[in-house]
Amino acid sequence: MLTAAILFFGGVFAHKFASYIFNLAKRISYYNNAIFTSLRMIKYVDETIQAGLEGKYSLLLESNATEEELEKEKEKDQKVVEFWRSISIINLVGSVPPRYRTVLKFKNWPQAMRILDKAQIAADKQVSK
Repeated sequence: MLTAAILFFGGVFAHKFASYIFNLAKRISYYNNAIFTSLRMIKYVDETIQAGLEGKYSLLLESNATEEELEKEKEKDQKVVEFWRSISIINLVGSVPPRYRTVLKFKNWPQAMRILDKAQIAADKQVSK
């Protein structure tokens, strides 16, 4: 009788533990997918901003702006872009619940883009197989 009770409660404990682990893995996978999707979207917005800035600079040159004015404008725009990138990553990291933040492997723009590029390369290799 004691053996049956020990086996029963051992099974209950094992089931509870395995369910917790599977549920945790599922949640981590969900957050991982959401983060990578968000990073891809942020990168697309950044590329669009860069293209818009190039158009802006072309128009400035066509409007007879001096090189000095153009350089000043580029410096201002670069500061704004850097700030936007920083705030985007801070807000993305902040949107992840604290107990899952340890899964994130980035804390700034260069780290995030490096991880995104590695993931894209891995995905491309997977598709080409």
